[in-house]
Amino acid sequence: MDTHRSPPFFRETQRFRQPVLWALLLGGLGFGLMTLLEQVRDADPATLPGLLVAGAILLMVAAFFGWVRLDTRLDREGVHFRFFPFHRRERSIPWAEVERAWVRSHRPIREFGGWGIRMGRGGRAYTVAGSTGLQLVLRDGSRILLGTSRGSQLKVALSGLTGRGIVAPGGADGG
Repeated sequence: MDTHRSPPFFRETQRFRQPVLWALLLGGLGFGLMTLLEQVRDADPATLPGLLVAGAILLMVAAFFGWVRLDTRLDREGVHFRFFPFHRRERSIPWAEVERAWVRSHRPIREFGGWGIRMGRGGRAYTVAGSTGLQLVLRDGSRILLGTSRGSQLKVALSGLTGRGIVAPGGADGG
C-alpha cells in the first residue's frame, strides 16, 4: 500500500447490484438448468453439449457481474478511479488538470447508451448504477463522468476541497 497518499476526502466502491439485472441473470441460469435437467431426464444426447455450454456461459456472465466494481477516491492530490477488471491500475487525474468538478444527475441510457465504461456526447463515463455522478471537465476540454450512489456525501467532500482551493467549483448543474 502506498504510504505517501493523503487521506481521502471521499471513497466509494460500487458493484452491479440492480435487482432487475440479477433477476434476469439468475432467471436465465435457472431456466437453463431446468432445461438441462429435462434433457438429461429425456436422454436427448444431441442437445446436451449446447445446453452445457449455454449454462456455463450464463454462469460466467453472472460471476463476471458480481466481480466488476468501480472504485472512486478523492484526496488532496486529485481524483482516482479504477473500473476493475478493465483497469489494471488505478487511474489518477490531478486537480491541476481539472478545470471544473461538480456532482450532477445524468441519464445513463440517453447520454451514454447505458452503464459501464461508455462514450457519449458528454465524453467518457464510468458508471455502475444510478443516475448521479461526479462530472469533471479537464483543462484539455475532455469530460469524464464517474458514477456514484452517494451523491450527497460526494457533494460535501467536493465542497470541502473547493473551500480549500484545491478544486474549482462546477458547472450549471450545481457545482
